[in-house]
Amino acid sequence: MTKSGFLEYLKFVRTATRRLVAMIPEDQFNFRPQDNMFSIKELANHFIFAESMTRNGIVSDDWNPDTEEQMETVDAVVKLLDQTYARTLKAMKEFPEGKFLNKDVNPPGQPAIKAEVAFMGLILHEVHHRTQLFLYLKTLGLPLDSSTLFMP
Repeated sequence: MTKSGFLEYLKFVRTATRRLVAMIPEDQFNFRPQDNMFSIKELANHFIFAESMTRNGIVSDDWNPDTEEQMETVDAVVKLLDQTYARTLKAMKEFPEGKFLNKDVNPPGQPAIKAEVAFMGLILHEVHHRTQLFLYLKTLGLPLDSSTLFMP
């Protein structure tokens, strides 16, 4: 996939994710289906941590997130999600196409992969957890359907 194709797909994915995150009822932010699962708050914050960690690792070989601070409200998560996305877009636009396709990156505890594959993994990870959030919200009785999950 070209870098521009990736950016177009990321926008498609992020639009649906952002919309779903914004639907989280504030009074259910700490809902956790089971003790061994993320709460909604942890899951929403995880989108941000995972994206910034992956972006930083690919671009600068620093596999640390921009912040590890947990946002305490839905509005704060949406705001930081938007800021993180803006930083990712900026970094991607500055990242050379040749590096996007050919740079080897070393995610912690994993074998080396190409930057392109790591960026696609970022999208796969987001879609996975967006589906998890969708199921949490359905469990809480929100009137969601597959268009909420997949369409921007």
